[in-house]
Amino acid sequence: IEQLALHGARTGLRVSVESVVKARYEELSDQARSLLRTVSVAGQPLPQQLLLRAAAVSDARATVATLAAKSLLRVDGAGPNANVVAYHDRIREGVLLALEPEERRHCHAALARELLAEPEVAPRLVASHLHGSGQLREAAEYALLAAAEAQRTLAYQAAADSYRDALLWSGGQLPNVAAVQRARADALHQAGRCDEAGAAYLAAVEGVQDGRARMELQRLAAEAFLAA
Repeated sequence: IEQLALHGARTGLRVSVESVVKARYEELSDQARSLLRTVSVAGQPLPQQLLLRAAAVSDARATVATLAAKSLLRVDGAGPNANVVAYHDRIREGVLLALEPEERRHCHAALARELLAEPEVAPRLVASHLHGSGQLREAAEYALLAAAEAQRTLAYQAAADSYRDALLWSGGQLPNVAAVQRARADALHQAGRCDEAGAAYLAAVEGVQDGRARMELQRLAAEAFLAA
């Protein structure tokens, strides 16, 4: 509210949060803008050093200090283990609105590159940034890894979502589409989404030639619909 009031008093215009964020973003140095848009596209707290590399920031200390002092980003923790995130969701949303599609894709690509260089990283996070950068085949592969990881931790809805994304992003060009459709249907059933599971089992039937396998999928579909 304070920032809105100050901006309105300075410009003499009616203002919104988005217009204030856009104006403050455009006033920043090139490196500060690069870091803020990278943080905004990231959409969640990530290690400071990773974000600085993705944003290609050389003057790290001054850039982070400037953005923190302007209440545009927040640093949680200290030293190399510190995480950085946009100061508020409205800040992040305002910056994203100010970006061109190509700028977003560039940030997603840089984040995916740096995440892939990490020794351990969540496949789901990599998949989302590969998708955002337009690398759909690679995104689908990581979505399958994310689905398998979610299955191992009994996060069945997350697994179903990742299987769905893999099917969508691959354009149906996965090595075994029917197996992925079956896995998605199983995950939906285990998550208690029985109606959706039944429909998914029936969708998997179309890609199966073996008669017994088709009958098994149809049986599973019937059971899922009955359990709904």
